[in-house]
Amino acid sequence: MPGLVYALGSWNRVQSGIAGIDLTRLAAMVLPIVLWLVSLAVAYFAVYRLVLRHIRELRGQMRRFAIGDRSTPPLVLRSAPAEIADVSQTFHNMARILIRDEVALADAVQEKPCF
Repeated sequence: MPGLVYALGSWNRVQSGIAGIDLTRLAAMVLPIVLWLVSLAVAYFAVYRLVLRHIRELRGQMRRFAIGDRSTPPLVLRSAPAEIADVSQTFHNMARILIRDEVALADAVQEKPCF
């Protein structure tokens, strides 16, 4: 009777040609491992995207400033999470103050009369 009765069929593995493979045991072992690896990849990507790339950028700015690149104050990381953006803003302010003080000190040395 169409629309009222449905038939479901099955076959054994010997007839289908996959008698030597126990897919349920293999899937029971492999699937959790695959899911675990995928979750590790997602976690690493999330940590990299949200934290590590901003920390690396801030570290690069600090290194450039430490070796003497004082042409402009480092940029503030606006797209970073709030805590990292706060550290970046603090570093920017500190660098700006140091640049200003170094310029003032250099001007004071230039104005000092030599005997």
